[in-house]
Amino acid sequence: MKRRKEWIIFFNGSYEESVRALDNALQIEPENATIWQNKGLLLGLIGKKDEADIANQKALEIFNQTIENKPEDAKVWMHKAETLRSMDRLEEAVIAYDKAIELLPGKKEDAWIAWENEARILMQLGKYNESLEAYDEAIMRIPANDTDTQAFVYGSKGMSLSEAGRYEEAVSDYDKSLEISNEQSHAYLPALQNKGMALLGMGSYEEALKTFDRVIEINPNFGGWYGKGQALKALGRYNESIAAFDKDLEQFPDNPLVWADKGEALQAMGRNEDAIKAYDKAIETARSSPSFIDEGTSAKAWYNKGLALKALGSQAEANAAFANARELGYTG
Repeated sequence: MKRRKEWIIFFNGSYEESVRALDNALQIEPENATIWQNKGLLLGLIGKKDEADIANQKALEIFNQTIENKPEDAKVWMHKAETLRSMDRLEEAVIAYDKAIELLPGKKEDAWIAWENEARILMQLGKYNESLEAYDEAIMRIPANDTDTQAFVYGSKGMSLSEAGRYEEAVSDYDKSLEISNEQSHAYLPALQNKGMALLGMGSYEEALKTFDRVIEINPNFGGWYGKGQALKALGRYNESIAAFDKDLEQFPDNPLVWADKGEALQAMGRNEDAIKAYDKAIETARSSPSFIDEGTSAKAWYNKGLALKALGSQAEANAAFANARELGYTG
């Protein structure tokens, strides 16, 4: 599938330039809803929520106008659903996907895409049984010889189950994805990596470690080092854990999650000064990374930094760190 210029720029890391490319496109086609939709998505990815909301609202208005003229156009209903999802209007997104599914022929490619997207939203809404049924509907509509797509959807189902904390079921679906794909498939490594993360969630640390070692064996640049570091940390093998985190940081030096986990491993070894440096990097990169969504990483890093400072006898600085953690919502 041919990518628009702005997405190529985005994937090369030029976030602001990609938005400028979309703005240039909108000067030529100001009523192109898809361009507005892409702008909203990109702005959301770089953390500019208010601007993203404006772009998404404009896209939604145009899609609604199009539906008034072409109410039987399933693709427009799909676009509307995707936009509503970007705006976190999930119940409305499900209704729009239902309409798209109603209009799509059962075996048409877009039908499984609509079912798969709806399944993920239903899982977000906590409607687990409906979500699993939607995933099964998606898989039913994929041609029997298209094992790559089947593997992708099983992997997507596994991710949704993992997000819901249903790790054993997630592992089962990751295994199905792995069974019907191969190492050259686009679905294989994500399924293997995510299986490792689900095993971590289950507390099966040894099995998770083996899984991440397999990821690294296939592609050492895929992200397996971070998962391996987490498994080793959970097993109390802190020196090895730090070495694994360092391998990941060689490739991804601006990943706040890895810095935070490295800090915890250092702190567990009593290396509080080094831990503080790692927590500072976690806080710095969480703030500076345009695509990172901070869901408590900074708050926890501040709290752990406070513990490390307290252990070093720096109570005033520790209290300041704890205050920053509370300000960011830390309640642990």
